[in-house]
Amino acid sequence: MSGVKMLNLKGFTMIFVVFLFFSCEPSSQDKYLKSFDIPLLEQNNKIRLSGDYRDFTVLNTKYYKEAQKKKYEDGKALCYINLSFINSASGNSKQALFLLEKAKEILKQSNNKLHIALLNHGYADLNFFLQLYNSALNYNTLALQAIEEVDNDKIKEEYLSEFYIQRGEILFEATNYKEALKNFHKAEKIKKQAYTEGWLTNVYIQVNKLDSAFYYLKQSHQSMLKEKEIIHSTTGAVVYFFSGNYYNVVQNYPEAETLYLKALKINSEVKTVYSPFFDMVMYDIMADMYKKAGDKERESHYKSLYRDTNEHFYKQQKEVVNLATEKFITDIQNSERAERRKMWLFIGFLVAGVVGLVVFTYIKIRHLKFKKQVLHIKTNKLKEQIENNLFNEVIELAKTNDSMFLSRFQELYPEFIQKLKSLSPELETSEMTFCAMIKLNFTSKEIANYTFVQHASVQQRKRRIRKKFAIPSDADLYQFFSGL
Repeated sequence: MSGVKMLNLKGFTMIFVVFLFFSCEPSSQDKYLKSFDIPLLEQNNKIRLSGDYRDFTVLNTKYYKEAQKKKYEDGKALCYINLSFINSASGNSKQALFLLEKAKEILKQSNNKLHIALLNHGYADLNFFLQLYNSALNYNTLALQAIEEVDNDKIKEEYLSEFYIQRGEILFEATNYKEALKNFHKAEKIKKQAYTEGWLTNVYIQVNKLDSAFYYLKQSHQSMLKEKEIIHSTTGAVVYFFSGNYYNVVQNYPEAETLYLKALKINSEVKTVYSPFFDMVMYDIMADMYKKAGDKERESHYKSLYRDTNEHFYKQQKEVVNLATEKFITDIQNSERAERRKMWLFIGFLVAGVVGLVVFTYIKIRHLKFKKQVLHIKTNKLKEQIENNLFNEVIELAKTNDSMFLSRFQELYPEFIQKLKSLSPELETSEMTFCAMIKLNFTSKEIANYTFVQHASVQQRKRRIRKKFAIPSDADLYQFFSGL
């Protein structure tokens, strides 16, 4: 449609003005703010608080079709941004990037500061979940700059608070606790709420200011009584979780357990993309708490829950979100193809003899191909980043002798274990783990240290492995497994 505007400006016949009127009726920020943007954002926030990601997809699909019908391009961009969030949170980075790039392309032609702020907020989310904290902070800065230019004071206040909270979370994960505190206090000054106070509790715990932590713990619980709708929501679960952290630190383990169990109960009752992540963090922390308390039985129980959640629920959640988003993207692409066919058919009747239109079409196609190549490069870079994260995780699991090591190793090198089994079908799990550590180039001394055995035992295992795989004594064992 922007191409048609260019043709019109270059002085083509009056018939293009008629086409432009019907196909690109102008829409303003003021016209759709109350009738489209605010209702959509309010419903999104309710679902994000305590809803189902399926409802989230259905809601944004409905609004996307409405925006399409009204020719409200900025509205379509807003739906892309909203859906990018659940994909970022569930690990579907490629799809999140696709949706954000679609929104970015639309908003290049827009002066809607609210949408531009939310777009950068979405990019900050994606980079935050990828642990690219510097990039996340840069996008958060752009979001803050854009929201400051929004004319609506109520919206500005709401999102300023949210963006400062996001900045605080990024800085917290980057272990810059001093700056994190500043931003949480900015958010609290704009809008007093339990979630922000819960975060202040958590940060003060990290900087060992337990009096301040306890103060905000009490404040957060008082605020929850006022914000009744959040008590049984993800926000309530987070506040109970942060409160449990305080009692964990002061070694009041019974009270910490009570609060942690409240958080887990709430999390099990609500349906959100955060549920698997939240459960895994909770189980891991509770296992560590009981380790400090010397309760081996409960430590083992929560470690087992952590492993099960990591293995099952996260994978299932990601697959379902993936399918839902793929359907949404497919519908968008089909709709866009149908619209393009109609547009070119109509234009063909009007300007069949205009050579300039052919030239414009050729340039447009080249431009789209170039954008596709750029998107391909970006997604490949993200894929490499994710693979590097998995490799680092596998190394850390090996160093801590974690039972998840072999499972995560197989995700990184899926064919390696298959080849080992084909060469020696009777190979035991412990032997596969040993071969995997050699594949990762761990020295005998490192293997002995990480698996808590004697150096001589490692050498003896190497001799047995050589025998099982018929590896000559003069052959390099590391080169043999490296080639598999």
